[in-house]
Amino acid sequence: GVKEPAEVPQTGGPGGQKPSSQQAAGRSGFSQEIFKMELDAARRFMSAGQLQRAKSSLLSARKTISRGSSNSPTLQQELHEMELRLKNFEEKESAKIQAAKALADVKHAVEKGSSVEESKELLEKAKALNSETQGGQSLGPHDSEISKLEKSIQATEAQHEGDKALAEVGEALGHGLADQAAQALERAKVAFEKTGNKRETEMQALNQQVMALKQTEGAG
Repeated sequence: GVKEPAEVPQTGGPGGQKPSSQQAAGRSGFSQEIFKMELDAARRFMSAGQLQRAKSSLLSARKTISRGSSNSPTLQQELHEMELRLKNFEEKESAKIQAAKALADVKHAVEKGSSVEESKELLEKAKALNSETQGGQSLGPHDSEISKLEKSIQATEAQHEGDKALAEVGEALGHGLADQAAQALERAKVAFEKTGNKRETEMQALNQQVMALKQTEGAG
């Protein structure tokens, strides 16, 4: 049996080293293409609100441009503008997170029955942060919720004022001071109207007591 000659593996192949020399020749163009893709990706991620991925794409774009042989001012400018956009975007996102947290603090304070002063302080902070997130729009993202909480806090405050005035009515009646009782009753009425519960029956009964005391004073 005559041995078949073993096949010699092709080392060079047609064209030899041409592909790599073409890569070398077009390297700056190649990196520019990648750079554009990375910038587009960053743009898309920003639109979708994916901050970390947008950052990552911009970081890749900066690496790509630093590897390219062309330091094109136009490309550098494009990258710089995109980095500024990302910074603004980050600040807005951060403000949104802070505004949402501040709003949650107000809700928590109202639900657990914190003092009106504490609730109002937290509300002012939430309002300020909410207006920062507006970004040129006329309304912030939490406007309606803030408005509801503000009304709730105002109602609680009015309730406290009404209760305090009622206590003063009772005290004045107890001491036979009709004018003081009448003034305190008026304050109570105004306060309870703000709460949405006018407590009319109670107000009328107290009014009758005040009138009766006035008649007694007049008779005396």
